[in-house]
Amino acid sequence: MRKHLRSNIQWELLLDYAQFGCRNRSATASHFGNLFLENPDQVQLRKYAALKVYEELVLATEDLCMLYFALRDRDDVPPLERLLTFNVDPKKSKVWHDELGGSDEIVLGRLGYLDGSGRLRGSWNDPQIQVKALLTAIDAMREAASDRVVADGVLVRALNKLKYGFIATSLGHYIEAPASPGQNVAILYLDRDLGRLNRFVVEATDQKVSEMNGYGRFACRRRAVLACVFHQGPPPKPLGWPASRQGLQNWQALTSAPVRCAASSASRRGWLVAGCNPFPSLQNEQSPRCSRAL
Repeated sequence: MRKHLRSNIQWELLLDYAQFGCRNRSATASHFGNLFLENPDQVQLRKYAALKVYEELVLATEDLCMLYFALRDRDDVPPLERLLTFNVDPKKSKVWHDELGGSDEIVLGRLGYLDGSGRLRGSWNDPQIQVKALLTAIDAMREAASDRVVADGVLVRALNKLKYGFIATSLGHYIEAPASPGQNVAILYLDRDLGRLNRFVVEATDQKVSEMNGYGRFACRRRAVLACVFHQGPPPKPLGWPASRQGLQNWQALTSAPVRCAASSASRRGWLVAGCNPFPSLQNEQSPRCSRAL
């Protein structure tokens, strides 16, 4: 299996991952965000939609974690194999958070974007543009890692209740005043340290759903940036750099043809073209700050 995953099919699938797979969370969150906004009088429906947006937001942090370890461990395990087999747990989330505490250069080097001299791998007209996009992506990873470990991982624990049983309630006595029960939904979980039932409250308001939706889209775009730049650069030898002439031609065909890149949303299109800047509209984009209290 590993020999197969080290072949050129890996790069074809990673390209598809950058084009299609990275948009999954963003597209789903946008759909439920629109459903929320288009039904201002249906309280229950809006709560369901808000929970789905929240779920996609937390899952987007998990996707970033998986991609980090897939790139970090590329010398030992093909990235595609790592993406297909990796499971995120609290211990790995903490390792991820701690390793992202290093300098930007250390993190980019660990992920395979920089060569031994600290330069961006691959041929670029203006490498600084790509480096800036990557640094923004690393900042998004740091925020996502912080979200996963904050308050002993309460965001993830709440998500697990939605994934494995959907324990949520809109009962008024689970919502603290002055918050309105009609605009909040509580996810219940067992707090073993305190020995009691606890709750995590998701705000079903226009502002909060819009904020969660925007944060989720940003995380998905950053994931696409990481995948696109890594795919466009030359694959490191341990990943199976094609030694044959046919293998090299296959690799060049994958990276030279202009293809649509998922680093853009529906209203912001980008293109992945070898040697060109695929993210012209992301040069000045800053990471949106998502408040920890959802």
